[in-house]
Amino acid sequence: MSSEVNAGILLAHTKGVLTSASLMVNGDAVEEAVELARGHPSLDVGLHLVLIQGRATLPPSQIPRLVDRQGYFGISPLPVGLRYFFTGGIKEEIEAEIRAQIERFLSFGLPLSHLNGHLHFHLHPTVFQILLMLSREYPIRAMRLTRERFWVNARFAQGHLATRTIHYLLFSLLSRYAKRKLDRAGIRYAERVYGLLQSGQMNQKYLIYLLEHLEETTSEIYFHPATGPFDLQKKLMPDYHHGEELSALTSPEVRDRMSRLGIERTGHLVPSERTMPEK
Repeated sequence: MSSEVNAGILLAHTKGVLTSASLMVNGDAVEEAVELARGHPSLDVGLHLVLIQGRATLPPSQIPRLVDRQGYFGISPLPVGLRYFFTGGIKEEIEAEIRAQIERFLSFGLPLSHLNGHLHFHLHPTVFQILLMLSREYPIRAMRLTRERFWVNARFAQGHLATRTIHYLLFSLLSRYAKRKLDRAGIRYAERVYGLLQSGQMNQKYLIYLLEHLEETTSEIYFHPATGPFDLQKKLMPDYHHGEELSALTSPEVRDRMSRLGIERTGHLVPSERTMPEK
């Protein structure tokens, strides 16, 4: 998304506990991100599929129902989500754009660790069905199932109860629908994912609290670290505390707590998948 995000991810990996990152192939600092990833093969890198609040890979003339004349997707999740359901002919354009983003990722020569979506739009039923079909053609080995335990968050968090409840219910339903299909397709996922209900507020205190309440064999905890403010943050994420999240990821106390709790850090790839693919 920006050089500040790239720098935050690199610090969180080399000086902290971060094992995995997701790449927006049309982000403003994508070339820099790819070079950093090539230089740090221990960092798993997956595709952060963008079908909202971003720029498309294909030109607007090829996907006119999907983007505006400048090639940008819509910003507001509800109207965008409804349009992806009900607009005639849009499914073919979504498929074409997803193909283009996967192909661009693979062109960088990085192993495709996993796939998730901006604002979790990879779980939108229209998008998800396309991804399942494409998983037979592309190396989509792991996907994010956005399932969080509500009461773990509720015992800690304050405010925005209605928003957190809606997000929990919506993504619980979408993940329940997706889980059976991922199982049949042999696509891996973490048993629980944490970060949705505290998005942008994943500070050290909350992270340690989460670590002490993990019950699953595999859990994904996601963050938005950055070394400083950037333009898109001011536009799309004005209330996110990127610096606090970076501090949590690089905290010696967090690393010590993980060690004392016997929590092993891992990534999405298994060892045999970590070699660079043929270009």
